[in-house]
Amino acid sequence: MNKEITLEQLASYETAFDGDRANRIAMDAVTKNGVNNAAVRFENAREMRHTFNISLEQGDITNQKQSGRCWMFAALNTMRFRIIKKLGVKTFELSQNYALFFDKLEKSNYFLESILETLNEPTAGRLVTYLLSGPLGDGGQWDMFANLVEKYGVVPKEVMPETAASSSTREIIGYLTEKLREFACTLRTAYQNGASMEELRAKKDDMMQTIYNMMCISLGKPPVKFDFEVKTPNGFVRDLGITPQSFFKKYVDMDLSQYISLINAPTSDKPYGKTYTVAFLGNVAEGRPVKYLNLPIEDLKAAAIAQMKDGLPVWFGCDVGKRSVRDGGVMDLNALDLETLFNTQFTMDKAQRLDYGQSLMTHAMVFQGVNLDENGKPIMPADPNAKASFDNQTPQQIAQQTWHSRVLEAAQQHILDASALTTRLKAPSPAPESVFVRLTSQIDSVDTTNGREHTIVVRVNDMPVTIQIGPVMRGNAIRDASGFKFEDFTNQVQFAQLSRAYNREAAKQLPAVDTSWQGKTATVLFAVTLNAGKAENAAALTLEQEAH
Repeated sequence: MNKEITLEQLASYETAFDGDRANRIAMDAVTKNGVNNAAVRFENAREMRHTFNISLEQGDITNQKQSGRCWMFAALNTMRFRIIKKLGVKTFELSQNYALFFDKLEKSNYFLESILETLNEPTAGRLVTYLLSGPLGDGGQWDMFANLVEKYGVVPKEVMPETAASSSTREIIGYLTEKLREFACTLRTAYQNGASMEELRAKKDDMMQTIYNMMCISLGKPPVKFDFEVKTPNGFVRDLGITPQSFFKKYVDMDLSQYISLINAPTSDKPYGKTYTVAFLGNVAEGRPVKYLNLPIEDLKAAAIAQMKDGLPVWFGCDVGKRSVRDGGVMDLNALDLETLFNTQFTMDKAQRLDYGQSLMTHAMVFQGVNLDENGKPIMPADPNAKASFDNQTPQQIAQQTWHSRVLEAAQQHILDASALTTRLKAPSPAPESVFVRLTSQIDSVDTTNGREHTIVVRVNDMPVTIQIGPVMRGNAIRDASGFKFEDFTNQVQFAQLSRAYNREAAKQLPAVDTSWQGKTATVLFAVTLNAGKAENAAALTLEQEAH
């Protein structure tokens, strides 16, 4: 194969693209509507339910606006739930700006302390480069928020309301980042010039004054004490001169030391049942480190359900941007049928996505409801009485899950040999039919000139039969020979695309075949459509050279 892309290859790609009518339909849909809009499964809206038999009322929706404070909003919403319940009010909101102020202040200190810890590391080394890449972004973890609350408490939103800079953090983060990188340069240069650690920490203290000033100018001064007044169904509550720490203890009353972040990271380097941390990830220098307990996903589901049953919402984070229908409020791996749209499979599992940087936690929210069946299990799909079907799966998932149980089993039960195939061809059925055939034959020829569509030619009682061996195979032979019927699917598009999925699955099972196979004897199991005495769209399922 060529190192470069040749004009001949481009021509071949174009021919293959134009040869599939579905590509033209997909191109027209995507160029007009965009990828995600074109890939939305119509059935998904019908399958999704937004009614829950365990539902925790959270008050009015909060808005993080143009900021990356989702983790703060989510954590504060788990806490305001307790205040709403305690006071009996319809809604309540805690100040996200107050938390933001101290997060930025503490992250700045954490960053400068990290610089002091790594003075002997090269500036261009991986560690210092990592530290300088993002001194104090908006993102954060549960433990980081817990550190802030344990140290600084919380305040009602009206005590420290939003500002232009807190609602849109890009500008202030940019200027703080610039100053922190400047400070890192100053500290490292001073160290190289012989400054003592005492002198460096004195410089750091002056630097933190600058950061504090910038934060006050942008976000306002955080309160030391404030007056709390609220009208409740049970009367008027007034707390004068209360501190943020006392407010948290009195009105939230949440023992943060009893909470730990559960994760599901099925990677080989992180066995289940153990805790993990990330070096140089934190905000409060003297606070507890970020800690995760890695568990199977079913344990995370069970823990979340148990906590909601106890009447408490659950803080959680996940990879939100992918496979979501924003307008419909749907986050579902089956919401978008990208495999059908692009005629390709996205095959990485969760461990591979984590290892190769394709997935990470991007957004934090709150679980406040779940729909359980009579056995206490979450309903997926929402109707527990719905008859079993393939409606909630992609064609690729169906193909992968049924390859052995449905396809290979059907092949074993209804397989034809060369003689039976010849008989069927000589006395054809009135309508096309697809069958499985196994035969041992010499391979007359191998054609790999088309980079996408390879074939072999074998003989069935002196009649040549061309069999597709991938990587792209066409036709419905595998699907139809396996016994799938149109009426088995309420989603007819799914039925139509199942052929592609099975053809791709078959190609994955086959060995690499080149011209050296020509003239060799091999055993091949294939599906083929018999139509008016002709063998059409034969697709191999297994192929093996016979030993000499």
